[in-house]
Amino acid sequence: MVPTPSVPSSPIIFVMQDSYALGQDISIRIRNNGPISYFYSTYYPACNNLTFHDASQKVRMIESFGEIKELTAGEFIIPRGTHCDLAGDTELLPGEEAVLITWDQQECVIDNWGCTESIPLPAGNYSIVGRFDESRYPRIGETTAKWSFTISP
Repeated sequence: MVPTPSVPSSPIIFVMQDSYALGQDISIRIRNNGPISYFYSTYYPACNNLTFHDASQKVRMIESFGEIKELTAGEFIIPRGTHCDLAGDTELLPGEEAVLITWDQQECVIDNWGCTESIPLPAGNYSIVGRFDESRYPRIGETTAKWSFTISP
């Protein structure tokens, strides 16, 4: 009997390591393993496509122009992830791979049209969730990619 290859749950996959050293820059890459194109934000993918989470499940508050915003349990914002008003979509063709961002393991705690204060994250278990549209305009169809990794001391 010929083995049947397993199909990934999402045509968009993260191309990352399973473990990083504390303080090491992390290159967040995606690859399109599907038969159609998907789109990602060129300017601020950490705002428009990506969400970051840790294993703590604590509820973080982020200050923006004097107002406090509550994030979902375990979620945090990274620098350069806060300019949600800037748009610029790039097409990721079938078989293509792209670097979304290089992340310096910082968490944004104050955002005034850009991260004005950030703090380093501790060692621990983290995950990234990415959402990518099948079309630019109108927005139809979406796929979700997930990746978990460890930051060790």
